[in-house]
Amino acid sequence: MNNSRSQNPTDKKNEGRAPRPNTKLRIFVILLAILFIAFEFSANYHLNYYSVAPGGTAAVEGQISIKSPNVAAIKGRIDLVYVDEAPVTLLDYPFDKVKSHTKLYPTNAIAATPTGVLSDQAVISQNAWYQATSQIAAQVAALNQLGYNIKEDSSGAPIGWVDPTAPGAKVLAEGDVITAVDNFQTPTVESLISQVQHFKPGQTILLTIRKAASGKTVEASIKLAAQGSGNQKLPYIGIGLAPRYSIPLTINISDLVDGQALGGPSAGLSYALTIVDMLSGGNLTHGVNIACTGTIAPDGSVGPIGGLEEKTISVLNSGDSVFFVPAGESPQSVSISKKEAGSKLKIYIVSSLQQVLTILKSLPTSK
Repeated sequence: MNNSRSQNPTDKKNEGRAPRPNTKLRIFVILLAILFIAFEFSANYHLNYYSVAPGGTAAVEGQISIKSPNVAAIKGRIDLVYVDEAPVTLLDYPFDKVKSHTKLYPTNAIAATPTGVLSDQAVISQNAWYQATSQIAAQVAALNQLGYNIKEDSSGAPIGWVDPTAPGAKVLAEGDVITAVDNFQTPTVESLISQVQHFKPGQTILLTIRKAASGKTVEASIKLAAQGSGNQKLPYIGIGLAPRYSIPLTINISDLVDGQALGGPSAGLSYALTIVDMLSGGNLTHGVNIACTGTIAPDGSVGPIGGLEEKTISVLNSGDSVFFVPAGESPQSVSISKKEAGSKLKIYIVSSLQQVLTILKSLPTSK
């Protein structure tokens, strides 16, 4: 008797083989992988564009704290205005092209310097320096408007940002202080600018530098690059300066709006106006909700910004009834903005903090 188990003929045929996978499932998985790779590529591949679109507004009073017994709550609201600016990816491009009030600019228009094109991270760093210096300038302008006599410290010209594409990037760093040019003392930012303007692009200058990292004073030679065009070329070191002041009040300004850091200098006017309002009774706007955009200088002068048309849309969406914008904007941008504003928003073009205060006195009291 044969005790061996009988074997199905197909058993040998299938012996050692794994089950064949479902063909349709394999195709689906492959297609899904291809789509994922395509999405990742298009979402991370940056085109040579930046997009600028309406962003929003934020009440400045909530971003400023002042240690003083004379601080008052503001009646009405003073808003800063911002745009959404970002490098454009392959995925963004078709949507940005059709979005209302969104503009695409070549990267060079946003990120170019006289010596190269900044990386996305360098643009962020530059905008952070603009924001920081605008906060300081706003404090000085506001306090001087209120009768304080704030002067710049005279221990040198501090550096707040360094262009990584410029000659100065090899020897200069954020926080360094330039104290002399070719042995001529530069106790302030203005004195440094004045000394450098005595030279021409292509010339080499000797800088005396107090290094932030070590505190030591060193000397370094830098060959000046050129900025401008034609016969108007000026010497370029490639640094952003950050003047320091002895401010008698403790004023803190946050650059965060909805958890995101603001960049650029265009909130300067709104910062200065809000500080004046908080320290002078809180009734500058007579209860009217207003918005401001514009750079501010320590002497109170107001300078131009970018994205005026997009900012006008942001202000319209906020419901503010008055919008202060700086002189120096292109006539075309002003014309388009006024057309967008219609009768819902009154636009005033201003060149100084004092002019804004004068206009505010004429505004009717909000009911």
